[in-house]
Amino acid sequence: MPDLSRRIVYRHDDMARVRVQRDVVYKQDQHDAPLLMDVYTPPDVTPNARLPVVFLVHGGPIPRDMPAPTTWGIFQSYGELLAAHGLLAVTFNHGLHDVTDYAASQRDIAHAIDFVRTKADHFQAAPDRVASWFFSGAGPQLSWVLRERPSYIRCAAAFYAMLDVCHMLPPHADEGIVAATKALSPTTYLRSSTSKLPMFIARAGQDSQMVNIGLDAFLQEAVATNADLDFMNHPAGLHAFECLTDDQRTRDILAAAINFMHRNLAP
Repeated sequence: MPDLSRRIVYRHDDMARVRVQRDVVYKQDQHDAPLLMDVYTPPDVTPNARLPVVFLVHGGPIPRDMPAPTTWGIFQSYGELLAAHGLLAVTFNHGLHDVTDYAASQRDIAHAIDFVRTKADHFQAAPDRVASWFFSGAGPQLSWVLRERPSYIRCAAAFYAMLDVCHMLPPHADEGIVAATKALSPTTYLRSSTSKLPMFIARAGQDSQMVNIGLDAFLQEAVATNADLDFMNHPAGLHAFECLTDDQRTRDILAAAINFMHRNLAP
């Protein structure tokens, strides 16, 4: 098992002062087990403040016996970092345990966002200023955002994410499998999206071909369709480079991503 305690290498002095509401139940899963979220709030927030919200969407599939992503060092430190920069950050567990779980997981993600928006006063959230940030195997979930284009989602980010899975189709796949694979690929929706969604994409140059072939296909289509795209490549970056590749390029990418969130989530 990988070292799940690893934290991101980027630091901010206020990370230790962030307030966290842990283990908030936002839904029961199909097995009646609670799905939990942690909500990270900036320090020194005034009572009347309404904060833009960033939902950090973990990848997968994740075995059911693996520790929940909300307990991982990467997401705990991401929550602290974003909150230290004045954003409300939400980490949460969703039901992506198998490649057949993407539809159910997508419903979990939508439910988590709706839960915080409907309890906006409790969490001091600005319900119409929401961002979704997808990691790794959660890349296909960007399809939901591009397809539905909820007005409250102002922007999205994807780090070393599987943004097109069509290259994984077996030879001579039947029409049903081809259609399902295209439906899971965010690339499919770049041309049909009725309004351009600002996106920040980060690529790890030393990632696996399985990830980068699809990510590169997405980038090519994004440029061809004149998408609203911010892109940064980390030539020496590994998968999860923000925890594993401690260099200035990693810090530059994280700083740029946070600036992107502020720019697109402004009132």
